[in-house]
Amino acid sequence: MNSAKHIIWLCSGIHLPGGTERANLNAAHLMLQKGYRVTIVVLDESAGSFYPLDPQINLVHRKFFFGIGGKGNLITRKISMLREFYKLKRLLIELKPHVIIATDYPFAVACVVTGLHRKSRVLSWEHHHYGWLKKSWFWNKMIRYAYPRLDSVIVYNKDETAWFEKWGCKTMVIPNFLTELPTINSESQPLILTVGWLIERKGVDMIPAMAEKILDKHPQWKWKVIGEGELEKQLRKEIAERGLQNRLIIQKPEHPLQANDYQQASVYVMTSRQEPFGLVLIEAMSNGVPCIAYNCETGPRHIIQDNEDGYLVPAFDTSAMEYCILKMIKDAGLRKQFGIRAKSNVKKFSADAVWLKWKILLE
Repeated sequence: MNSAKHIIWLCSGIHLPGGTERANLNAAHLMLQKGYRVTIVVLDESAGSFYPLDPQINLVHRKFFFGIGGKGNLITRKISMLREFYKLKRLLIELKPHVIIATDYPFAVACVVTGLHRKSRVLSWEHHHYGWLKKSWFWNKMIRYAYPRLDSVIVYNKDETAWFEKWGCKTMVIPNFLTELPTINSESQPLILTVGWLIERKGVDMIPAMAEKILDKHPQWKWKVIGEGELEKQLRKEIAERGLQNRLIIQKPEHPLQANDYQQASVYVMTSRQEPFGLVLIEAMSNGVPCIAYNCETGPRHIIQDNEDGYLVPAFDTSAMEYCILKMIKDAGLRKQFGIRAKSNVKKFSADAVWLKWKILLE
C-alpha cells in the first residue's frame, strides 16, 4: 500500500488552453515529483487535458453543475445542488484524501456543507481576482459561511488577501511558478507578443487601435496575439478594416507554446483589465523579454518592477501604453538591459522557491 499523502484536486476542467488550467497541472505535477499521490477530479463536461498529464496522476471525471444555471426553478436547482454535494462527498470519501484542493468556489463550499473539512484538510485556491467573479446573492452567502471554515484560502498576491481576511479566513499567498528557467536566445525579432484569452477582461479590444499607430511608425515590426475567445471575430474584422493584415497576427494557442514565440519576441505586452497574477508575464521574463502591463487589479505590480525590468502603465491609458511600447521599440539597449534584469528578478518564481510555500500547507 502506498503510504504517501494523497492530494486531490477538484477542477472544473483542464481541457482549455488557459493559465488557470496550466497552473493547476503545474502544481499537481510538482506535488507528484515531491512524492505525493495525486488525483485530479474533473467536475465539468470534458475530461480531456489540453496540456500533457503525467500517467501517474489519477484522473477521475464526474459531471456536476451544483444547480448553477441549467433547467429548473430556484428550489429544484438547490435540491440538485445538495444532491451533487453529497455525491461528491461519497466520491471523495472513497478516494481517501489527506488534502483537498478546491479550485472553484462551489467545490470549496461543498466540502464544508457536507462536513468533508472535518475529515481532510481543505484548501481553496483562488485563481481569479475576487472582485471580477460575479456571483448570486445565494453563493455570496454560502462563500462567507464556508470559507472561514477552510484550512486556508490560497491567493496569488497580498492584495487579494483583503477580500478573505475581512471574513476571518486564514490565507496564504502562493504565486504561480516557472517549470523551467530557459536560456536566453539572442535572436529576438522585431516582434511584440501578447498571450491570453480573446475576451474583454484581457483588454485585447484595445490592441488594434494601438497597433495601428505603433506599426505604422515602425513597419518592420509585428504584433502577435496568441489566443482564442469570443472577441476573435471582432478582432479579425478590425485588423482588416485598419489594414493590419500580416502585421497584427492572431494565432491559435498550441502546446507547447510554439517553439520560439517568447524567445523571438522583443517586447511582451499585457492589456488585461483584471489579472490576479499573469503566468505569461513570468514566462516572458524568464526568456529575457521585458514586459509592459497595465497596473490593474491586482497582479502585474507584484511581478514587474517598474522602470527596472519593464513598465507598469496607468490602468487602461492607451496613450501611455503606446508611449512605453514605442520607447522599447526605439531603444535596443534598453530592451537588453530590462531583459537581463527580468531574467534575474523572475527567479523568485522558480518551482523550488514556490514549493516551500506549498509544503507548509500540505504538511
